[in-house]
Amino acid sequence: QWRYPYSEISSVRITGLLRHDRIVLLSVDPQSLSTPNFNEYNAGVKLEYVFDNTINRGLNLYNGTRYKFWLERYQQPDKWEQRTDFNVAGFDFRHYRMIHRELIAAVRLAGATTFGH
Repeated sequence: QWRYPYSEISSVRITGLLRHDRIVLLSVDPQSLSTPNFNEYNAGVKLEYVFDNTINRGLNLYNGTRYKFWLERYQQPDKWEQRTDFNVAGFDFRHYRMIHRELIAAVRLAGATTFGH
């Protein structure tokens, strides 16, 4: 993982990823029962922008705003010539506001989408 902080509250991060999926087929008949399990490997990269100006006021008590935008890309290393890419784009926005002493209102908006072949 590589991080480049723009300031004390924002940064860009790049992460190398390796994903291992073990595919187990549901056995609903004798033919699918005899089908062996198999493994898939994906190599990828994740690019993130992170903003965090929250102040920690205690155990799970925050005040401020934090958000993150990210893009992920996966590709099967043994099938570079085929179109086996898998992409994820998402965001996570959180805002914390102190109402009274240890009473905090928290608002979260998050979403993600996938695309590829």
